[in-house]
Amino acid sequence: MDPEEKFVLDENDGAQYMTNLKGWVSRTGRYFGDHEERARYDGATHRRCPNEGCDRLALKHWLMCEKCREEKKQERFLALPALTVDQIPDGAMLYAENVDLWFASIDDLAEHLRDYEDTHGWHDVRVRIGEPVQAKTISPEDFLISAEFDGAFEPGEGVDLPQPVMDALITLNNAIVNANQNGDWKCYEILNNSPRLDVDSLRQFAQNRNKK
Repeated sequence: MDPEEKFVLDENDGAQYMTNLKGWVSRTGRYFGDHEERARYDGATHRRCPNEGCDRLALKHWLMCEKCREEKKQERFLALPALTVDQIPDGAMLYAENVDLWFASIDDLAEHLRDYEDTHGWHDVRVRIGEPVQAKTISPEDFLISAEFDGAFEPGEGVDLPQPVMDALITLNNAIVNANQNGDWKCYEILNNSPRLDVDSLRQFAQNRNKK
């Protein structure tokens, strides 16, 4: 314990009951002194969307209204590199942002969109092409856990695992490396610049498929 550090307990005499306060009090009863903006924010549930030309209401915790957020998502999506259906890498998984679902094939995606099209249309369909991810090997340092648990290692102490655990770890890591090299590990993720699937190409594929 640092001898210079000051500790104040919750039964201290520092708290005072005052009757001569002046300042802003929010709708919830919290006192904010001279900070009018903080008091108004605390008591609010919504605010006007700050985007130019938009006067819709937004939940106060969001930077903009729902419609403007959706428009921004669409802008970011259209700025990504686009691939047609024929350009999808073999085995790649597809992620549909608009429904937050992964699909193992273009056929699975088209089947899902057959019903989706009837209720939503194609204007908000946003499909990304997943990037393959290799399984990561495990280091003994991965066994470090928070010091709040009994028997935990402190970072920097090093890890002296029991030999049977180390042997099992080496076996596991060898299996992970082999799986990566043999293509047995099938996992995909979406990176910042992962390409999008051209919606016109997707729509044409889905429509042709449904005619069969």
